[in-house]
Amino acid sequence: MAAIAGIQSGKTLCGAMWVAKKLVECDGHGVIIANDHKMLDQSTLQKLFEINPWLRPYYKMQRGIIELPEMEIGLPINGNMDDLEFRTYPARNIYIRSSERPESIEGFTADWAWLDEAGKYKVATWVNIQARVAIKRGQIFITTTPDAMNWLYYDFYERALKKDDDFLVVQWKSIDNPFFSEEEYERAKKTMSPSVFRMRYEGTFEQMEGLVYKLLPTNVIDPIKFTNVKDCIAGVDFGWTNPSAVSVIVMDNDGVYHVVDELYREQMTTDELVEACVQLRDKWGITKFYPDPAEPDRIQVMKNAGLYTREVKKDIKQGVNDVQNLLFQNKLKVFKTCKHHIEEFNTYHYEEYSEDKNQKEKPVPFNDHLMDSLRYALTTYNYVAPRPRVNMYKPLNKRTGY
Repeated sequence: MAAIAGIQSGKTLCGAMWVAKKLVECDGHGVIIANDHKMLDQSTLQKLFEINPWLRPYYKMQRGIIELPEMEIGLPINGNMDDLEFRTYPARNIYIRSSERPESIEGFTADWAWLDEAGKYKVATWVNIQARVAIKRGQIFITTTPDAMNWLYYDFYERALKKDDDFLVVQWKSIDNPFFSEEEYERAKKTMSPSVFRMRYEGTFEQMEGLVYKLLPTNVIDPIKFTNVKDCIAGVDFGWTNPSAVSVIVMDNDGVYHVVDELYREQMTTDELVEACVQLRDKWGITKFYPDPAEPDRIQVMKNAGLYTREVKKDIKQGVNDVQNLLFQNKLKVFKTCKHHIEEFNTYHYEEYSEDKNQKEKPVPFNDHLMDSLRYALTTYNYVAPRPRVNMYKPLNKRTGY
């Protein structure tokens, strides 16, 4: 279930009350996640303890856990607080986590999860939290303002629109909160761009400002079986602290490019990355790899493993134009299973405009590893060498025209 609404509309209050409900309904563990530790301290946990003050003494901040002992809780009978039925609950934990480190959301099983401001999470956090509640088939409650057309839109919102029984979305505006200032609402409406206002104050999904690529819902498709494959290629961006990234692209005979698979993983050795590329080659029939030319030693390891690599045309401006043109012509499709590609498409942006500094033409180099690997492959594969320039002052050969 998700409450997707405008800022200051009461979403976090709903989450804190939902936790109180789950603590009565469930004997098992739970988990609470916020976008970062600042939000945890100043918003999520603050509201949680305001609604459930009895939880605060059990909060172990350094360990990131609310450790509840075995206890009796009085439950009202038929809503009558003067007539209570006491029930004994076993010792249980509420794990407190930040989405900044998706790998920290591992190693435990939960019966329920509250995801506050989940619209800002990376897709890895969403994947990990589903694994934590999978065994118990636990419930997940999302409270958020939309941040981009990311996993929340494609993995949750779209399913709710299609009446999937496992997904429910409730939406409302900031102004629907009776305590929200109508003057502030109207001021923001007049001073903000329409798309930013709708996203922040009305809780609707919009593409963020300054995006390099405009990935429309029509560009994101369910996986299909190909009957007219022309070629299959892959772009490779090397990493270690930053993730290594591979984009697998299938072209059909109609000139449409499909991003069909991806690799996106941190701290991969060269041997591990090359082995993964071999597996992708065998799975998809990749004929050419286009790796980042800044790593010639790693490219040589790929060659030694029998992978056919091509020299990459590393021109960011030209590459961006090529990808933009394919999207504009509706000739670039992305499988919904390529979640990291979708995430980067919807966050890859130019630097915000400011009058006191020159506007940069290159995108901000952050969370862009698959965008790089995709660009390496598409730009170089489509590169056509320019024809020799003709000296207009030299007499032309009558037979050749040159």
